[in-house]
Amino acid sequence: MSFLKAKPFMKHLLMGYWLVISAFFFLFLLFTSVLKGQTFTILLTSNPTYTVSLLVTCLLLMMTSLFYYVRQISNSKQGLLGKFLLFAIVQQLLLFNFPGVLLAYLSYHFLDSHDCENPTTKQTWIVWASAFALLLFSLLVTFLNLRLKGLN
Repeated sequence: MSFLKAKPFMKHLLMGYWLVISAFFFLFLLFTSVLKGQTFTILLTSNPTYTVSLLVTCLLLMMTSLFYYVRQISNSKQGLLGKFLLFAIVQQLLLFNFPGVLLAYLSYHFLDSHDCENPTTKQTWIVWASAFALLLFSLLVTFLNLRLKGLN
């Protein structure tokens, strides 16, 4: 288990998880579309579960890009990266993505505790504005998912 303590490993694992899950879902939609002989649009409009899952996948891709941006400007638990990973834990909980919650927690846990970075006000504003938009979209997707489960 010593490979888990390699600090960069956990951050790469979280980003890789979000990318791989997204890629697998897009491949699943492609194969399902081909096997059913339907276009992608008809597949999404005929089955709301696929539509909500596509929204979740898009949220994961947006989280991945924001995570990549934050990693470029911060690298500590007290800095912007630590705060972003705490946000990621909450966001992944909202989406009921429990492996994502675990990986975000482990990434946060293995961060360094130093506080020597100073992101600019613009960078901080970009991160938190994007995080707020992701939170609103996550709440919307969670609401749709719960409504969809209530209809079945």
